[in-house]
Amino acid sequence: MPAKLWNRNFTLLTFSNFFMCSAYYSLISTLPLYISNELHSPKSVVGLVLASYIVASVLVRPFTGYGLDKYGRKTIFIVSLLLYALVFNGYLIAWTVTVMILVRFAHGLTWGLTTTSNSTVAVDIIPSFNLLLIMITYGGMLSFVALYGRELGIHNPAGFFLIYATGVIGSRFTSGKFFDRHGPRMILLICLSLLIAGFPVLALLQNPAGFYGAAVILGFGNGVVFPTFQAMINNMVPQNRRGAANSTLFTSVDIGMGAGMILVGSIAQQFSISTAFVVCSGICVIALLFFLFFASGYYEKNKLSLHIEERVKSGKC
Repeated sequence: MPAKLWNRNFTLLTFSNFFMCSAYYSLISTLPLYISNELHSPKSVVGLVLASYIVASVLVRPFTGYGLDKYGRKTIFIVSLLLYALVFNGYLIAWTVTVMILVRFAHGLTWGLTTTSNSTVAVDIIPSFNLLLIMITYGGMLSFVALYGRELGIHNPAGFFLIYATGVIGSRFTSGKFFDRHGPRMILLICLSLLIAGFPVLALLQNPAGFYGAAVILGFGNGVVFPTFQAMINNMVPQNRRGAANSTLFTSVDIGMGAGMILVGSIAQQFSISTAFVVCSGICVIALLFFLFFASGYYEKNKLSLHIEERVKSGKC
């Protein structure tokens, strides 16, 4: 009889991940405003401070992957989660940009440890790269949408994230079964098309309707991108590569988000945040073309190869 998915350990891990991510995203909606308004920093510096978190995550993930394969993930996860919680106290003394960068860097190290050890997926290089392109736009949006809302005169720009989360949740109710039946091609075609459309809505309809409407579109678009790539990767790579593979997967996410923070910050400083969001739409076009012409076929080929290999090993072929 197959084991139930929602067993005790899985449920506890889900709640742990929920609260950890809640803390993470609470900073995303407030830190850019704090750095800009209280520390009086330009947009390019805001992007740099936020990206220091990602740099640390990227640096630590390869070592985490090795440790997971060698020692297991439970101990590493518990220790890193405790450290992650403790570093939050550092923001209380981050009164300058330099101190804020140091705190963000330390937090990024613990985030890299925690998020690598609380997942059990595998990875291969072509989908890791496709995801990186998409995460450039995700990192830029998360870092600057609150500042953008303030520039538009939106009274509560943090409400963007609540509506965005609604879109994410809505998209995930149907994506799992659809992936099982039809594979990733149609899902990612729809999701990336929504991202391509959502960023111009955010950039060009500069009013509350456009701001919050874009949150729904982008939430639905981004909601299943990462889980879909996880499922693709898990179908391509043998189980014994979990630790190192998971490290590579999240490294691509980190690099993409970090690059997005710096890129959007630089474009916003030279031109405007709305211009940066139009550029994000263009990056999503590139990501869609890369998926259609490279990643999709690569996935089907390697999924079939792994299936044949496993059947040969099991003596069924």
